[in-house]
Amino acid sequence: MHDLPTIPDLPNLQGKSALDYTLRLVSEECLEISMAQHKADRFGLMDINPHRGRSNLTDLQLEVTDLVACIRILNFELVKSGLLPIRLDDEAGIARKMEKVAYYAQHSLDNGRLAEPLVIMTGGVE
Repeated sequence: MHDLPTIPDLPNLQGKSALDYTLRLVSEECLEISMAQHKADRFGLMDINPHRGRSNLTDLQLEVTDLVACIRILNFELVKSGLLPIRLDDEAGIARKMEKVAYYAQHSLDNGRLAEPLVIMTGGVE
């Protein structure tokens, strides 16, 4: 293991509220989901990470679970601050996003960037 140099705290990162802290947690988890997705894209979903001993799909699942946990923590801080929590059950918004994904997937298929049609399922499989 290499010793990492100590980096002093930056003044603009000191004294942040619990709400700001949890917003950063959510951001960090989103980045980790992105990293897990890129590794799955590069090496395959079922490729075993030699350092972790688990598949890229498992790593992706773990990161998504971590994101949901951080959103729950954030929601507590939002409510504590008198704000509305982030909804994880906005079915109308989810349906709109799925329609948008289907539209652009078809565009990608038409342009030859997608090799097969993307089937968008509603309900049942999450």
